[in-house]
Amino acid sequence: MDAPSPEARYYFDEAIRYEEAGDFYHAVKLYKRTIREAPGWAAPCLRLGHFYKYRQEWKPSLYYSKKGIAADAGNQQAWWDVGI
Repeated sequence: MDAPSPEARYYFDEAIRYEEAGDFYHAVKLYKRTIREAPGWAAPCLRLGHFYKYRQEWKPSLYYSKKGIAADAGNQQAWWDVGI
């Protein structure tokens, strides 16, 4: 995949800031916006998959982990999340 657009990168960075601040509602919205802007970028999919795994929301965790694997098949953490 090519590098994400500056706009997609901005949304992703903001999502990380919200997540670190404990505002998961806005973080998830921004990760999803990032995915719409850069659908082939694995990082936001993998973050969401991992996030949902820790919340024990298995269906969205599987969905986003699989999307991440489709973009980055070598990501071991994503494969682990899918296996769970």
